[in-house]
Amino acid sequence: MPEPPRREPVFDLERRSPTPTEPERTPFDPESQPSDRPRLDPAVRFALYAVGALCLFILTERLVDRYHQRQALQVLTEQLELVEESFEQMSAEQAARVRATRAQRARSTTGQWLAGNCSDWTRSYEDMPTETGRTEMRTHCAAYERYLSSGIAPPGAPR
Repeated sequence: MPEPPRREPVFDLERRSPTPTEPERTPFDPESQPSDRPRLDPAVRFALYAVGALCLFILTERLVDRYHQRQALQVLTEQLELVEESFEQMSAEQAARVRATRAQRARSTTGQWLAGNCSDWTRSYEDMPTETGRTEMRTHCAAYERYLSSGIAPPGAPR
């Protein structure tokens, strides 16, 4: 059986035959096509790569710092919410204690006596609004309020 004729693969239709001083090059050889642009000096290429790498490094550092700042801010926000909840709870407990203490002081003998003085002077001022009535009403009601808030009775109050 006769051998089929050999066909060479066609990669480049305009392929020229090599000269005796020029070796034959394949179409996939990077040096087969002459470069139209001038090649950069290796030192310049190295400097460009170094600048590019430095820019990437700085950008990465900034992104990582932003990430850590955001994480820290989230943690601080969560802690602040916990502290606020704790303060609200303590504030509610403190308010309940203050109300109980004020009620206890209001029920005491001194509290009832000071409340009576405040109400007497208030009623007197409402019946006849005078400067003396207003001054005495303010004095006795302030003494009653001071006793309820601090527990300190004015001199002469019953114990």
